[in-house]
Amino acid sequence: MFSNLGPWEILFLLSPIWAIGGYFLPTIIALVKKKHSFTLVLINLLLGWTIIGWFYALFLALKKNN
Repeated sequence: MFSNLGPWEILFLLSPIWAIGGYFLPTIIALVKKKHSFTLVLINLLLGWTIIGWFYALFLALKKNN
């Protein structure tokens, strides 16, 4: 079924996975750092489509806890 796919078709099929991974990168970073912040997930989910919301979620994921 997929034996005759070229590199562009494979790239096209994998691009949604990469896009979703990039969109939820702040949440993924927070989970890896074992920061379980519901606020961060909500900001990333609801405001991640804006550049400011995505960078704010990334900031929350990367900042150190005091």
